Amino acid sequence: MHGYGQYVYTDISDCYEGQWLCGLRSGTGQYRFANGNIFQGEYVIGSRQGAGVFYYVGGEAEVNLYEKGAEVGEGARWSADRSCAAFLRNGEAIERISLEEAAAIASTLGLMVPAVTVALPTVGPMPIRITE
Repeated sequence: MHGYGQYVYTDISDCYEGQWLCGLRSGTGQYRFANGNIFQGEYVIGSRQGAGVFYYVGGEAEVNLYEKGAEVGEGARWSADRSCAAFLRNGEAIERISLEEAAAIASTLGLMVPAVTVALPTVGPMPIRITE
């Protein structure tokens, strides 16, 4: 696959929609996991690379920088209602921080504070999400 497209991994019920290069996720895309989690961000040669936002099915969200699929450097995680935040180092929560500090980390990564999302009940493995 080359260009923009969607692929459903039928064996695990995950789905990727975004840019492809030579059959690998490359460029901007969204990966929806069967459990309801969603990653939106950059890919290079099939792995997360660069800034991205990870939305958890429970509503929490985090912004991180990725190298070869691993979280690296500073990031931030928000509660489901976005009322509190934590500082992340290499994907691990280190300490609580102010919402302003978390927004500054997102801005440094070229991202915005993730929107609050609401999961709707669905039939099948992929939840539908709407932004408030």
